[in-house]
Amino acid sequence: MKNLCSVVSILFTVFLCGCAATPAKLVDLPESNFYRLKDVQLTLQQKQTVEGYPDEAQLLSDFSDSLSQALATAGVLAKADSANAIELVVKVNYNRHFAGEDSFAPSKSVVAPTFDYTYEFYQDDGLIDQLQRVNKTVGQSFFANLKTVATAGLGNDAEKETADIDKITRAMAAELTPLLNVKTKTPNPS
Repeated sequence: MKNLCSVVSILFTVFLCGCAATPAKLVDLPESNFYRLKDVQLTLQQKQTVEGYPDEAQLLSDFSDSLSQALATAGVLAKADSANAIELVVKVNYNRHFAGEDSFAPSKSVVAPTFDYTYEFYQDDGLIDQLQRVNKTVGQSFFANLKTVATAGLGNDAEKETADIDKITRAMAAELTPLLNVKTKTPNPS
């Protein structure tokens, strides 16, 4: 009986390890080498409005431009005449936070944003699949986190937010690239 329990627990452990080692397929896309950025939608949420920071329309424009650049740098942004490109719609809920915004002494210094986003994948005007991420934030280095804690985020301005947008869009491009079902990578036609 003791040996049977040992065998069952070993088999159960092997089963769990096997399940953990097999990554789940996040989305099921048809074979394609490129994305065509069809639309980017961004909703800005903030508790206070501070002069010098982009409004929702400008933030959307900056985000869209940065995402296009990140996808192009990754080599997965389709040219206008690329056939079989997956059309990509990105919807972002962007929460801008300021240091001390929930206290009696709010500041004009921005801290790391939190955001949710959804990718919608289309081909031939039909939705193929979608992928959603929630409660994301921008990772910082140890010293950047230490500076934020020591200074309560004071001294961060709109330039820091621009750098955060670039980090977010580069991470999105890195996440989107391996989702393409590519048998052989071909150069992006010019």
